[in-house]
Order: sequence, then structure tokens, then C-alpha cells
Amino acid sequence: MEIQIHNSSTISLIGYDSDTKALRVGFKNGGCYRYDDVPLDVANTFINNPEGDSHGKHLAAHIKGKYTTTKISD
Repeated sequence: MEIQIHNSSTISLIGYDSDTKALRVGFKNGGCYRYDDVPLDVANTFINNPEGDSHGKHLAAHIKGKYTTTKISD
């Protein structure tokens, strides 16, 4: 899984494993979550953020609640 560090106000890291379609998101205030079965195009849009939204807003609008989520660390 490639990990990318972002200068977001809420997100500290983003990673995506295309083999398992697992998106990992770590938050600056703690906690790291895995979102399962995320299509590559959805992950790429989130990672590259071409719509101009903040990563946090994009996550809330397009990923949270739409994919199975597992908290993987505090």
C-alpha cells in the first residue's frame, strides 16, 4: 500500500491498495480507518482531489457511509 502524507487540516495520511481495493485514511487527531471495496477511480479522485474540495469534505461526501469501514488503529 502506497502511503501519501497530505497537508490537510484533518488528514495525515492516505493509502490505497489496488489489489484489495482498500483505502486507508489516517487522521491528525488520531485514528486510522480502512474503507473496503473502494474502486480505483474513487480512490484516485480522493487522493488527487481534482474537484478542489478539501480532503476531509471529499471523504465525507463521497466515501464515508458508502463503503465498509474498519478502525485499524487509534
